[in-house]
Amino acid sequence: MENWLNDSLDWDHIKKTLTDEKHILVTDIFRQDMAEKIYDCLETQVPWQVAYRQGNKDVIVNRHDMENWTEDQNKAFHS
Repeated sequence: MENWLNDSLDWDHIKKTLTDEKHILVTDIFRQDMAEKIYDCLETQVPWQVAYRQGNKDVIVNRHDMENWTEDQNKAFHS
């Protein structure tokens, strides 16, 4: 199995931080080529939707529709 993780990760630091603080943000966790493959897959192959509640109504919006929202629709979503 291929290793997708960045070879320069400091595993001792990660382990110590997790032990001491119970959480950690690890940046650049994937190798660059793997990160690009993951991004491409999510961008082009994985259909996604946004689900939210507007008043008493459940709303599901697909990516294409959301990208084409008017300024008023975008403002309403973020308010």
